[in-house]
Amino acid sequence: MRELRELSTLAPTVGEVTDGFSLLLDAENAWRLPAVCADAGAVGPFWLAAASLSGLGHLQHGRTGQDSYSFALAADGAAMIVAVADGLGSRPATAQAGAVLLTRLLCLRLAGLSTPEVLAAPEDAMVTALRAANDDVRWYRDEIMPGAPDGDLATTLAFAWIPVGPGQEVIVGRVGDCAAVTLANRELSPVFPHGDGPLNIVQAALPCDEPDKALELVSLRLGGEDALSLMTDGLAEDVQNSPAIREWLAASWSVRCGPHQMTDILRYRRKGSHDDRTAVVVWLP
Repeated sequence: MRELRELSTLAPTVGEVTDGFSLLLDAENAWRLPAVCADAGAVGPFWLAAASLSGLGHLQHGRTGQDSYSFALAADGAAMIVAVADGLGSRPATAQAGAVLLTRLLCLRLAGLSTPEVLAAPEDAMVTALRAANDDVRWYRDEIMPGAPDGDLATTLAFAWIPVGPGQEVIVGRVGDCAAVTLANRELSPVFPHGDGPLNIVQAALPCDEPDKALELVSLRLGGEDALSLMTDGLAEDVQNSPAIREWLAASWSVRCGPHQMTDILRYRRKGSHDDRTAVVVWLP
């Protein structure tokens, strides 16, 4: 067997983990996603870092990861929009296409809203944008996958609308089991209550007939918080259940990072953590 080389990492190993996973690429799937995707840089006055890593559970079986992220600056330059999505594993060949479409189309819809319009009626603005993006996904589905049902593109979602300026109201929404956390004083705090059960039990997904009924919305003022992060359930599960991972991420995200550093931050190893890991972190001006 030929030698495999990989870069070393400072990311921690938590608990006993197994070496020797097979890394198989999904070569027969035209809708596959890259196993590693990352971005970092200025978006208006904000700094953003994002990364998405396919989980070992997918790579071991030669399946594509199903997470996606996107971001946009509002057309009037007065707000930033970010989104993450996680395609449902029950549709391993196509759900990632729904995640890609939904994150991008929702960011486009939200970016088209004026800041006064959103601040005047935040819930109405978010619901209107989500309904439009839901319809957009269905339109593209009908064009590129004629006859496919909603379930083939089913995905969960988290998104945020973040206005420019200190102390303004931030709108965070989700459908399903994606998560959002704030970072302040090197501690991560959940935006949505996680309840008593596992995070990866999906209660809702898009596209669907009544997206507004599946939507959870929270308004918050970040004040002195260092950052806001959206993440898919594979990462959120580790944050909830592992103090070591929670501390690692809080410390790592206490300073702005570039794309390679952001990728490396998510390269930690934890027993039983085999799902995709995707996070978008926004540091306030």
